Amino acid sequence: MYDYDTDRIFYVYDVKGIYEFLSKKISFTELIMLDVSVLGNDVELISAFLDEMICNKINVISIYDRLVLHTEAYYLSRLEKTFFLTKALKKQEENKKKTYMPINQLNGDFDKKNKKIGAYCRVSSREQVQGYSIDNQKEKIQMYLELFDYEPEKLTFYVDEGKSASSLKRPAMQNMLNDIENDEIDEIIIYKLDRISRSVLDVYYLLNNLLSKDVNLVAILDNLDIKTANGRMVIGILAIFAQWERENTIERTNDGLLRMAREGKYPISTIPFGYKRDEDKYLYIYEKEAAVIRDMFLFAKSGYTFIEISRRLQEKHGYKLSDERVRNIIFNDSYYGEFLYKDFVFYEIVPAIVSKDDALEARKMSGKRNSVYGEGLNHFSFRYKVKCATCGEILICVPTYKKDKHYYYYYCKKCKKRINQTKIVEHVLCDMIQILATRSKSQNLEKRMNKIKRLDKKIKQNVQDYIDDNIDNETYKVAMKQYNRQLKEAYAELSLVEIKNGLSWEGLSNEERRKIVEETISYMTIDLDKKDIVEIEYEK
Repeated sequence: MYDYDTDRIFYVYDVKGIYEFLSKKISFTELIMLDVSVLGNDVELISAFLDEMICNKINVISIYDRLVLHTEAYYLSRLEKTFFLTKALKKQEENKKKTYMPINQLNGDFDKKNKKIGAYCRVSSREQVQGYSIDNQKEKIQMYLELFDYEPEKLTFYVDEGKSASSLKRPAMQNMLNDIENDEIDEIIIYKLDRISRSVLDVYYLLNNLLSKDVNLVAILDNLDIKTANGRMVIGILAIFAQWERENTIERTNDGLLRMAREGKYPISTIPFGYKRDEDKYLYIYEKEAAVIRDMFLFAKSGYTFIEISRRLQEKHGYKLSDERVRNIIFNDSYYGEFLYKDFVFYEIVPAIVSKDDALEARKMSGKRNSVYGEGLNHFSFRYKVKCATCGEILICVPTYKKDKHYYYYYCKKCKKRINQTKIVEHVLCDMIQILATRSKSQNLEKRMNKIKRLDKKIKQNVQDYIDDNIDNETYKVAMKQYNRQLKEAYAELSLVEIKNGLSWEGLSNEERRKIVEETISYMTIDLDKKDIVEIEYEK
């Protein structure tokens, strides 16, 4: 267990020890384990334990399983919890089917024969005089193979000569990674671990990739074998430092972008409609598009709907802007000169195209004709149950229409922000399923987890990419948008989500959906900036 605030490390040997630390109110922020099997064999107890970690904001890392439970993001933590439970069920199945290796195969000689060995060598120009020559490395590797009685089926040398260790983007390294991916290598032998890369993230990425493909790695001079206890310890340490390096990189990136903003420069790559950016990264008003913006706010003040505004702008100016983009522009504070970036408001970065009074009046009038009343409310399954995390207001129901499609939003009149009902469904659907299953006395957890496991195959890689990347907040939002779309497609394609009696959420009537929400959810609080659920109170 590790605590970032105090930089303290604690060692425990079982789940009981962790609970003892919690009972003593000893603070720690991260729990690192070799694999989920250390949590025991009872999946329900593991589920309860992970819930306890989420409640206490303690991140959980399983090294061999390549799983991370991030407790800061509510929806992500719920999804990652299912990955942990799926892995626990899989290990139970593997233990039941486990067979023992014959005694004549238990010695090390068996593993060293008929293997496909990849030997990697690298040297930079500066290192030639330090005993790291390619010939020297090859000689050491050959001596190692002879000393430990290797009889490889195939031995391939991958040589990067005069290449820096700043990244893995080297010709021979990429060839070796491709061969690993194609199952053409059983074991990699290198002279020293720093031949791979100077980056902790790169080394950690490669070692995790090798473990996932069941490929061993031996570093001769470091006396490292990743399939031994010492090797696994090194990977665990690398995991901690890799996380530290990721966070430092993000902090440095954010600091650099904030410094740009404080200098009056526009720090985001996408230029807003109505502006251009000069070579020094300062924004200036682009009059051709600014005229469209001014008419847009004028039409909104006159009470036109977003669809009507979009049509009028195309007729008058020739610009084809969707009603959704019109809405986003009207509710963007930057157009009256207040630019919000990383929790700071800047007044000198984005020149105002309209006045603040005109912008607020446009929002007020546009909201009147885009609100829904009467029978249209039946389409809103969560009506009167969604609160704004910023101001505490109950969100109103606002539909929009595009050709033959209808979209249903929950909108905060005070904060002028909204969230799509589909996103809310994706956030809470799994929890509603579990509550309904529990109340119907269903204990068939394995069956439910197998359904989630099929979904896991579609989305796990995308989640892992998000966890491993060095991204700022803007990139995070884009990644989550893509991820949520894939999640929705997976629900539809595989029909994984069943509510009651084999009916999918899409197959239920408005009344049935509303009844399910009434039975399971008391209210929820949503951060409309991050499009994330902050708190849910469930019906008891």
